[in-house]
Amino acid sequence: MFADDFSIASFRSYELQKKFELVDTYCKNWNLKCNLSKSKIMVFKKEEKLKATEGWRMNRQNFGVVDEFN
Repeated sequence: MFADDFSIASFRSYELQKKFELVDTYCKNWNLKCNLSKSKIMVFKKEEKLKATEGWRMNRQNFGVVDEFN
């Protein structure tokens, strides 16, 4: 990890979105930019797959969802 890498965890989809909104506000306040083309989400869920309505956004851009990280 580099100094500009971070991870966010949450048990609920809506809580994760709220955390992204906080990160977005922080970045705007400090004039920072997140490279969302390099930002991905990995979901750990035992019981079911992601619902079509589940998705996360920051700065009006959708995050990609991946099955694994390299």
